[in-house]
Amino acid sequence: ESLPAFIEANTWQELCREWLLRASGHGLIPVPFEEVGGEWAGSFEIDVAGISMAEKSLVLGDCYWRETAMGLDAITELVQNVSTIIPKDEETWQVYFTLFSSSGWTDEAQAEARNIVLAASGRSRRRWRSMGIRLLDLATVDADLGQWSI
Repeated sequence: ESLPAFIEANTWQELCREWLLRASGHGLIPVPFEEVGGEWAGSFEIDVAGISMAEKSLVLGDCYWRETAMGLDAITELVQNVSTIIPKDEETWQVYFTLFSSSGWTDEAQAEARNIVLAASGRSRRRWRSMGIRLLDLATVDADLGQWSI
């Protein structure tokens, strides 16, 4: 009964972080980062976070293990929390989003993902700008990790 929650909180997050590291090594992530982990702040958690203090760049993502495709809410929630975790300095940070869903993403989420991110990064008083977004599913993560492990 609690196996899906365990997979989501442990195994799936680790696989997603591994994917991020390997994808970066293959040039698939447009911003540099030196460290990968997770981020917790107040009432929210970001499952995948890569950071480069020197380059002022972040890669942020969440990992979902569900039986149905994820929708726009997952993207919107992550984007709303960006300003809370960006270091408090005068620099503008580059942020790239990678979100993982075992069952994929709705057509609406795939169609609107870029618009949500661009709209949020273009608002005044933001200390970040979007470098893009990628939505991944289990089949893609599995295929990529299998290919990169050879």
